[in-house]
Amino acid sequence: MRIKKILLSLSLVAVGVASAFAPTTFLQPYDPVLRLPPAPEKDPLRFGANIEWGQTKSGYNWDSKTANVLRLYNDTQAFIPMLIGSVNNPAAAAIIRGLTAAYPGQPLDDGIRGHVKFNGEFEGWDITPHIRYVLPFDAIPGELAISAHLPIRWARVGSVTFEDQTKDNFAVDLDIRGYIHDTATLKNNVKTLANLDLNNWDATDLGDLVIMLDWMRDYPQEKESLKNVELHAKLGLRCPTGLEKDENKAFSIAFGNDGAWSIPFGLGLDLDFKSHISLGAEAEFEIIFDDNNKV
Repeated sequence: MRIKKILLSLSLVAVGVASAFAPTTFLQPYDPVLRLPPAPEKDPLRFGANIEWGQTKSGYNWDSKTANVLRLYNDTQAFIPMLIGSVNNPAAAAIIRGLTAAYPGQPLDDGIRGHVKFNGEFEGWDITPHIRYVLPFDAIPGELAISAHLPIRWARVGSVTFEDQTKDNFAVDLDIRGYIHDTATLKNNVKTLANLDLNNWDATDLGDLVIMLDWMRDYPQEKESLKNVELHAKLGLRCPTGLEKDENKAFSIAFGNDGAWSIPFGLGLDLDFKSHISLGAEAEFEIIFDDNNKV
C-alpha cells in the first residue's frame, strides 16, 4: 500500500509561522497532504477530520529574515501618521496642529520619532471535519467525487509588548513620547484618537466552507521500478462563512478569505515506485473575488 494512502483521516500538523496582521498559515482543508484514501466501491462515502495546532513568536519577513509575528510586514508602527489619518477625530487633529505650530519646519515623523516595535505571540488550532462522496458516473473514467470541508478555528494573539523607538534628542521627541511612553498610555491614546484596540485578541469561530469536486485516475505500469501513475484534478467553491477581521482590533485575524468568495482549483501527478515510495507534484491556484468596497 502506498505511503500517502495509509495516512489516517485524523492528522496532526504543527504550523510554525503566522502573523497577527495577515492570515495564518493553516493548511487549506483540501491540501493534498490531507487527502483521504480512495473509497472502495462498496463504501463510496467517507468522513474524516484534520487537526492542526501551532504556537510561535517568530516567522520570516519579506526579506526572509526572522522577525516577531507582529513585525513580519512592518518592522515598526508609526503613531504620528495614525493621528494624521484620523481625519474625523478633532482631538487627533488638534494634537497635530499643536505639534506643527510648536515645532515649525521640523518633521514630526522622521522614521524613528513616534515609532513603536510590537512583540507578541500567536497560538491557534484548527479542526476541519469533512465528508467525501464518490459519484456513480461510470461514463467518466477514473474516480469523480464531491467533498465538503468546514474548519472550526481558535486563534490567539497575546503577550503583546512594545518598544518605543523615539530618541530624546529634541524637545519634540519628549512631547511625542508623552503619548506613547508606556503600555497603558499608548493603548489609551490609540483607542481614543484612532478607535483602534491594542489589547490581546482571541476568538473561536468557523472558517470558510469549501465544496470541492475532484477527479483522479490510476494508470498501472508494468515497469520494474515504476508501479503506477496517478493523475488528479480539483475544482471548488470557497464560501465566506469564516470570521472576518475586526478592523477596530489591531491583532484580529480573518479565519478565511475575509468575506470574499473564491474558486480554488489545481492538478497534480503522483508516481508510485516499489518499496512503498511515492513522488509527486501538485499545482494549486485560487481566484478570489475580493470586495474592495469594505471599510
